[in-house]
Amino acid sequence: CIMGNEFNLAVVALLFATLLTLVGSLLADLAYTWLAPRVSFAGISVPPFWLALLLILLFAVTLGWLPAGGQPLDPGGGFWDGAKYLVLPAVSLTLASVGGHTRYMRAAMVETLRQDHIRTARAKGLSERRVVLHHALRNALIPVVTIIALDFGYLFSGALITETIFAYPGMGKLIFDAIMGNDFNLALVALLFATGVTLAGNILADLAYAWLDPRIGFGRSDGP
Repeated sequence: CIMGNEFNLAVVALLFATLLTLVGSLLADLAYTWLAPRVSFAGISVPPFWLALLLILLFAVTLGWLPAGGQPLDPGGGFWDGAKYLVLPAVSLTLASVGGHTRYMRAAMVETLRQDHIRTARAKGLSERRVVLHHALRNALIPVVTIIALDFGYLFSGALITETIFAYPGMGKLIFDAIMGNDFNLALVALLFATGVTLAGNILADLAYAWLDPRIGFGRSDGP
């Protein structure tokens, strides 16, 4: 079904984008590598639709490893029969998101590493790896959680061009087909649902703030 396809695409894309963001940011902070910032800039600069066409040209047309788009002919097929249609759209959305995520997290990490509790941890003789992983990482994740929450709503509706290029049966393609077919009621319902998903993602992000940073609390008052 469309909702199941869209949920699978959104979860896989966000999962891999988050993992690549963490790896890229930690490499930049711990290994001081030049590669992570340049990959981040490339991810921001490359248009998602161009990247989608490039992936089709390379992996579907030239190498023939993956299908160019569509969906399995047999919905009851094996895992790989369905997963191979998900790979290219998920990779396209992941690479389009990871550049911005990495920039946000890198900026947050630089700011966090200047705070007093980080200087205290270093003064105690902790290694830089332990300072970054155990004291700075959780605080630096707060802006990234906000962006991920917004991206989750975007992937439920805003990935319209990517899903259309790959002919992936998700919400984005549903909205595109509804607009092209003058079915504006369907398009409006789909957009309203995507709005609800975005609001739910923001609520979950707000709840995650208190876990990431214990200084943030809900329902507590500092007054008498």
